[in-house]
Amino acid sequence: MVTPPDAHDDEHNPLTTKDGWRQFVDALAGALNALAEEKRLPCNEPRLDYHSRLVIVATLSVRNVFTTGRRLVLLNRHQISGRRGLIVTGQAGTGKTTAIAPLNRA
Repeated sequence: MVTPPDAHDDEHNPLTTKDGWRQFVDALAGALNALAEEKRLPCNEPRLDYHSRLVIVATLSVRNVFTTGRRLVLLNRHQISGRRGLIVTGQAGTGKTTAIAPLNRA
C-alpha cells in the first residue's frame, strides 16, 4: 500500500473539505507515480477490487427507476406481446446506467 508522506494537514485542511481532499489525492498520486512500474502494478489490483464493490446510494431517482423497473418486470412476466418498456433519459454523466444497474441484481 502506498502511503504518501504528510499527505494532508488535518488541522487546516481536513479530508472533509475540497482543499484537504485535493491535497491528499495529489500527495497520494505523487507517491504512486514515484514508484517503479513493477512496484506500481500490484497496487492496482486491490484498488480495482475495492472500487468494484462500492455500493449504489439509493437516491430518490435510483429508487424510482428501480421501483418502476421491478413493476414492469412483474407486469411483463406472462405477456406474450405488447410488453411494457422503460426509457431512462438524461444528460451524460447523470447516473442513468447507475440507476438501472440494481435491476440486473434483482
